[in-house]
Amino acid sequence: MRFVFVAILTLVLLACEKQRLVNALDGSWTYTKLLQKDGSYVYFTDTYVFEGGDADGKTFLPLTIYGSDTIQASYCVKKKVLEMQITYKVNSGDSLVNYNIEDWDKNSLVIRGLEGAMFFDKQ
Repeated sequence: MRFVFVAILTLVLLACEKQRLVNALDGSWTYTKLLQKDGSYVYFTDTYVFEGGDADGKTFLPLTIYGSDTIQASYCVKKKVLEMQITYKVNSGDSLVNYNIEDWDKNSLVIRGLEGAMFFDKQ
């Protein structure tokens, strides 16, 4: 009985954490820099606009990226809260990219992908 209670409590806490992350992402973020694997930085001024919604771990929510081009994309916070997938719409189809969320709060976000660690500041 105790195991069932702990399991249910864990699921509820994880679901709340996913929703809290989606709520925190909602809005405009400035992609400020990329820490590449070789230790060097590349600086950016792109704007990522995340739209909020229900965080069920399956549904992709709208994401628009404003830089030299405007890119329509979508994102999903996966069952493990520290995993996010972004689907980019490109001419040849959709491109799904996995990211690990390394750190986040209401004003900053750090995610890691294949190219390195990406730093964002809330606008």
